[in-house]
Amino acid sequence: MTSTETTQPEPTTGQLDLPVRVHFLGPVMLHLASGSVFGDTRACGYGTEVDVTEELLRANDDRNGQSWLRTWLLSGNDTHSSGGQELVRRGPWPEDASRLQPGSFEWEDARDRDVKAAHQIDDPAERAARRQWVQDFYGAAPTTSSTLFTEPGQASR
Repeated sequence: MTSTETTQPEPTTGQLDLPVRVHFLGPVMLHLASGSVFGDTRACGYGTEVDVTEELLRANDDRNGQSWLRTWLLSGNDTHSSGGQELVRRGPWPEDASRLQPGSFEWEDARDRDVKAAHQIDDPAERAARRQWVQDFYGAAPTTSSTLFTEPGQASR
């Protein structure tokens, strides 16, 4: 019986000019080191930026030398979506955008801190301006109550 050695083709980066900076809009796991079965992964969430290098591409390749990351970058598309959710965009995080994901626990905590800080301001005009800034930046306060049941025929209030 003879054995033939098979080798996988070396993955290519095509026309990629590495490193490529990307930022995340949703949860994505990236492997940071190739050859590691269990370790060196990073959970990238909303607002995270990563410089994609050849090493990072190799770490995320499967046994056939392909990965969603490599395929997406080679496609030339500016965004990568999965399950109808936009997860990654090319380029750095926009300077004027908050890294707090609206509706997240961190967003709610930051909003609460800013509201409390606004209420601590003694000057009424300055306090009103700060409260308006909170309203403009975070939007309306989250609803704290809801109607679970309404009797048929009753008008809602």
